[in-house]
Amino acid sequence: MYYRLAALTWRQGVEGEDAARLKPSLERAIALNDRYAAAHALLGEVNARLGRTSEAMAAAARAVALEPGAVYHRLARARVLWRLSRPDEAKSEAQKALSVARTEDERADVQELIEFFRKNAPPAANQAVSAGDPAITPAADSATGRSGDRTAFTLGLRR
Repeated sequence: MYYRLAALTWRQGVEGEDAARLKPSLERAIALNDRYAAAHALLGEVNARLGRTSEAMAAAARAVALEPGAVYHRLARARVLWRLSRPDEAKSEAQKALSVARTEDERADVQELIEFFRKNAPPAANQAVSAGDPAITPAADSATGRSGDRTAFTLGLRR
């Protein structure tokens, strides 16, 4: 229940205080089930948006460790790495996600992220993410009609 509430809110694309409001729900979901990889993955993305670097990496890494074959968790880790200005590692993680993708939809999601990385490569690998830089915003995918725990992602610019 706590994860689902956070995931549904996350689809609207959150930043700042709105992202901070999701954190307690995700932490509660993890307290109830520490092996809930999806909650760890989303918590990693929330922490990255809040600038909590070590917490973001730890949560994203835990999600991948729990379910290494889950494309969503690898994509979440790639997005965290990207937001933390680690583009080479982000691209590498996206390639790993592609290697475990089992469906056309999963492959399409990974390819979309890889293309985003290609088009938005920072001029310097250690360039900090600022308010005007491209951001990855999760959203419902109305074109495919996917629903449930699986979150679809679109790419856009933070405003």
